[in-house]
Amino acid sequence: MTIGNSVTSIGIAAFEASGLNERDHPNSVTSIGDDAFRVCTSLTSVTIPGSVTSIGGDAFAVYISLTSVTILNSVTSIGSDAFLNCYSLTRVYFTGNAPSPNND
Repeated sequence: MTIGNSVTSIGIAAFEASGLNERDHPNSVTSIGDDAFRVCTSLTSVTIPGSVTSIGGDAFAVYISLTSVTILNSVTSIGSDAFLNCYSLTRVYFTGNAPSPNND
């Protein structure tokens, strides 16, 4: 799946339970909403694009196969439980300082 270059925000539950197995994010995306990719079971790794500044709560929760996440230094806010119940997740890499969690 390819997300168009005009997209600036991935909305609440936009791809929830969609069974995604690959994604291509344009540099226009600046925010990932709550539950945006919740319960996607196929992806094993995710790299948050450098244009993204905020990740919503439960955005990647219940990613059954997710083992690693790379978050670039542009991210300044991560919602509560963004990676909740990602039981296979063994590595989260921040290219800059890890942002403080947003406990909204």
